[in-house]
Amino acid sequence: MKPLNIVNTSLRTKLIIAIISILAFGALSSVIFFYYYTDRELGETYALKIFTLPQFKAIIVRNSLYIYTLFALIATVGITAIVILHTHRIVGPLVRMKRLMGQMSEGDFEEAVRFRKDDLVHPLADALQNAATKYKGRFSVIRESIHEMHRDSVEMYEFLQNGDIEAAENKRHYIAKKAEDINKLLSEIKL
Repeated sequence: MKPLNIVNTSLRTKLIIAIISILAFGALSSVIFFYYYTDRELGETYALKIFTLPQFKAIIVRNSLYIYTLFALIATVGITAIVILHTHRIVGPLVRMKRLMGQMSEGDFEEAVRFRKDDLVHPLADALQNAATKYKGRFSVIRESIHEMHRDSVEMYEFLQNGDIEAAENKRHYIAKKAEDINKLLSEIKL
């Protein structure tokens, strides 16, 4: 059996691109904020420049704290939101699949796996749907075979009641063959 990619491989790429975009947006907004917030003239003369530089140094230190705080806030909120949205598109379908697998374990193969378009576990859902379809067919064959065995055992009992030992023996062989077939079908089911 070939291994499945449970989550679409595009998730990793989209998540990395989204995180890089948020970090770039945060960095760009910090640079723009820093540029406009610290825009100071140094002065035209040397004395004015010397006088302005210590003030400018204090302004730069204070403003860089603001800028890094802004960047960290944008990055934290943005990355948290994107991670929550992406994991929601994985965990939500897995919860629905858990319920569906519970129904399958009880022999109910009628309900189909339904997901939203943007859910990220479609390969796993397809595999689960294929298993449900395959086992639904097998269990219906097994159920029908058991009903046939029941009818045959009733006929065998009637043959015995009527004293037709040869017909009862033939029916017994047929029932034993049917039991072997059912056993073979059951042994092929892997859960």
